[in-house]
Amino acid sequence: MRISLRQLTELCKDPAAFAARISQEKPGFGKTRYNYLRFAIDKFHRGISFEDAEKYLEDSMLNNFKTPKGNDVYLEQFRTYIKNTQDLNSTVVKVRDQIEVPIKQSLRPIYTVSGQLARFDMLESGYGLWFLATKAEDWDSDWRLPIVTAAYQKNMHVDPDELTVGVYDFDSGKYSQFRFNQEELDKALNKLNASLDTLLRMGVK
Repeated sequence: MRISLRQLTELCKDPAAFAARISQEKPGFGKTRYNYLRFAIDKFHRGISFEDAEKYLEDSMLNNFKTPKGNDVYLEQFRTYIKNTQDLNSTVVKVRDQIEVPIKQSLRPIYTVSGQLARFDMLESGYGLWFLATKAEDWDSDWRLPIVTAAYQKNMHVDPDELTVGVYDFDSGKYSQFRFNQEELDKALNKLNASLDTLLRMGVK
């Protein structure tokens, strides 16, 4: 069973409720303006010009939705994101970086915890791990942040103080940034393993 990064907080907060919800979940994907916003951002970070990425976003929305209502909101979010990201004074190394979170050996034949980090940057003081979000949340209690940071720390063999993790919120146009010490990172991985143990005892595989 694969657990995605976006499911980590729900799983760690209440494994039983998580198990009940996924048993009724129906897969489904559709075209959204937000998806095209993300695609335009990826294209910009991979090297196309701001103007071409903006045009891609505008053309995609005009061609895929019956009404232009709401298009201006996403175009403005794109422009604000680019400006605020450039103000970070960081270097984007990867977009949609695939990461697998290490879990204890006894769980590995049954579960995989993996997903894509929106952006991996080089900062003046180390490395930046970034999620993108459409609404402000209580990031201090979001288990994704320390768990994913712990995964990168183990994979890269770096000190915790070299890793900054954060979220860009499109609605507010702001970055939230966090750092975790070794004790907090170890606690996060232990919490994940304990939550997966609970799923296993419930027979959710």
